[in-house]
Amino acid sequence: MFDTVDAIDNRKFAATKLPMPVLTIEGDKAMGGALETQAKLVASNVTSIRFADTGHWLMEQRPTETRAELTKFFGK
Repeated sequence: MFDTVDAIDNRKFAATKLPMPVLTIEGDKAMGGALETQAKLVASNVTSIRFADTGHWLMEQRPTETRAELTKFFGK
């Protein structure tokens, strides 16, 4: 059920973008770029990774690549 109070709160929160680095990792067959789009609405420092030919189960479908991207991001 949609709560209009949540929508109002979300607009207020989005007025000030998150200053910290934000990472999105998604499969092209699952989200197709939606996470990147959403993150950029609320954060100013977004790194987005989209794995080709991948769905929702990143750690099962692309474990090596997922670990590498997480290590790279958090190793900064």
